[in-house]
Amino acid sequence: MTKERHLREDRTDKKGKEKLTGAQLELNRLKKKIATLKDEICLMPEKEQRIRDFFERNGKPVFDKETAMKYKFLVYLDESYESDEFTAREKEILLDLFAEESQGVEDYLTTDEQREHLLELKYKYDGLALGLTREELQQEAANDTLDMIVDVYGLRPTKAMKAAKTEEELLVILSDYYEARDRKELAAVTGETPKRATRKKDAEKKKVSKKELEERLQLTQTLVSLRGIYEEMLDFLYEGAEGDETRCAQKRRTSQSVESCLCS
Repeated sequence: MTKERHLREDRTDKKGKEKLTGAQLELNRLKKKIATLKDEICLMPEKEQRIRDFFERNGKPVFDKETAMKYKFLVYLDESYESDEFTAREKEILLDLFAEESQGVEDYLTTDEQREHLLELKYKYDGLALGLTREELQQEAANDTLDMIVDVYGLRPTKAMKAAKTEEELLVILSDYYEARDRKELAAVTGETPKRATRKKDAEKKKVSKKELEERLQLTQTLVSLRGIYEEMLDFLYEGAEGDETRCAQKRRTSQSVESCLCS
């Protein structure tokens, strides 16, 4: 057997196909893994919608009933506090109980009337407990919400955010800020010029709850994390191949495909 035949057999398998090197095998493995991750990422909106549909059918009715009962309980606490049935010490306990039971309830109430009523009650009892005016309570709520957004989501606050006097005003500013950022990111993917949002009068602006904003921020943070992981894998996969125009084009197409899945 000649030396050339030995070399040829070393480079081919039993079927005569050329054997892959370790680097080529690793590259193929990574390609398959990336393709699987891409499929999983693109299917996430569908999975999320199925979960939402299940909650709407099975969980939300029970949750709404619990929220309605909590609201009635808080109204009853207010009526009890205003009555002459409790001592000063017992009323202090009612203040603590109201503060504990009212956390987040207004975000889940089904009517604006109930939300406004509960908000007024919260201002009343927070003022009694803390000795602050309504304006001071509103400013404190805005500052606390902004601090939470900065700490949890790494937001760099703007002058408008810092100047917000109430939590409601801050939530509108935050919502507008993230809508503008989403438009820029989408325009970067599509290559289009980002459109400016039409300005609306304060009375026409839709009220944004803290719960809605937090859900949106959580979704945005998840998508950004997934996109970052995928792009890191792309960089690793195509590392050292930037001189190959075919590889560069393939990388761009693959990255844009993932962007479209994340933005849809």
